[in-house]
Amino acid sequence: MDENEKILSGEQPEREGAPAEKKPGVGERIKAFFTVENLKVLFSRENRKKTIAIILGVIVVIGVVCGVISYNSPASVARRYVKARYEYDYKIVDSTLVGGKYYWFGDEDEQEWLEEQSSWYDEDFSSMSDYYNYMKTERDEYLYDEYGEYKITTRVSKEKDVRVGKLLDDDDIVETLDTLDIDEGRVKAAKLVTVKLHIDGEDDSDRWTLEVQLVRIGLAWKVIDWD
Repeated sequence: MDENEKILSGEQPEREGAPAEKKPGVGERIKAFFTVENLKVLFSRENRKKTIAIILGVIVVIGVVCGVISYNSPASVARRYVKARYEYDYKIVDSTLVGGKYYWFGDEDEQEWLEEQSSWYDEDFSSMSDYYNYMKTERDEYLYDEYGEYKITTRVSKEKDVRVGKLLDDDDIVETLDTLDIDEGRVKAAKLVTVKLHIDGEDDSDRWTLEVQLVRIGLAWKVIDWD
C-alpha cells in the first residue's frame, strides 16, 4: 500500500514497541483524513491525478445513488405511472405496478389473458410486447389527432403517509395482494400521492388529476390502486 492509499484508508503508521491501540472509528478516520499534512500529500504533484480520480469516482457514485433513490421515490413512481397510463404506455405502467404485468391477469395465466385481449381488440397478441406496442401506437395516433403536437407534464400536488393497518382494512387492496400471492406482512409502508397531469397541444389542452395509492414492499415503491 503506497503512502496515498494509506492516507485514504485512514491507516496510521506503526510504532515499534507501542501497545496495540483501539482501531479508530469512522469519525476519527475522517478527521484524520482532513489534516493539512495529509492534504499536502494527497495533492502533491505525484499524487494529484490519483486523488482527483478518486474524488471524481466518489462524486459519480454519490450521484448515481441519489439518482436511483429519487427515481424510485413514491412521488417519482406515481408521476411515471400517471404519465404512462395516460399515454397507454403499458410497458412502463406495468413496471410501476405491484406484481408487474401479473396485476392484470387475475385468475388467468398470461396466454389466456392475451387471447382475451386479442378477441377484444380483434388483434393477434402472441406476447406482451405485441400488446404493449399495439396499445401505445393506437394511443399515440389518438392523442395526435386530438391535440396535434403536444407536450405532457406532471407534478405532485400532495403526498401523505397512510397507515398500513388502515390500508389493509380495504377489501380491494387485500384481494389484490391475495391474487398476486403477496403476503400482507411484506407491506412496510404506504403513501397516497396526488398527481396532476397537463397535456398542452397545438389544437387543444387538458388537465387530469389522479390519486395514486402506493405501497413499499421491500425497498421498492409500487402502485397498488388509483382513483
